[in-house]
Parts: sequence; structure tokens; C-alpha cells
Amino acid sequence: CAGAYIGMAKTRALDAVARKLAVQSPEQLSLLYKNNALSHMSEGLTQEEFNNIARNNAAIVFAPEELSLIFNAICDGRRFITLRDLAVWLQGPRTLV
Repeated sequence: CAGAYIGMAKTRALDAVARKLAVQSPEQLSLLYKNNALSHMSEGLTQEEFNNIARNNAAIVFAPEELSLIFNAICDGRRFITLRDLAVWLQGPRTLV
């Protein structure tokens, strides 16, 4: 029961980030991505860079273990979130953590 509650809290936090980002136009999202995918721009956002986006846009900070779960959900466990991954995540159904 406690695990389900924690999972729902994490899902709500991730959903809050998605709601903040989903209102941006494709051009704004692309610019946000380019301004944050600094260490491996050709590959995508790192966990730290995604966390920076969450912090700066929704005032939410995820722990490292949460970021691993988020990356498993958004980009099938790859090390980087691409702009396409980000757009698909924002357009699709909400992600459960």
C-alpha cells in the first residue's frame, strides 16, 4: 500500500512537469531542448539536464533513482531523451512511475 502511494506521488510530480511543458509550442520546446541538451546535444538530454528542465519549469527536483525510472518510461531506458522522445511523451498518455 505504501509503495502504491509513493508511486502515485512520483507519477503526479512527473505529470506536473509534463503539464508545464505541454503548453509550449513545438518551437519553444525545441529551443528549451537545445538550451538544455548541452553535454550530448546530438544524443539528447542527460538525467541531470532533464532534472534541470523539471526544476526550472515546474519547481520539481527528482532523485537519481527517480530519474532512472523516468528514463525507463520516457525513452525505454536509453541514456538520453531525444527531442522526439520529449514530444511523444508530452503528446501521449501520462506516464506511470
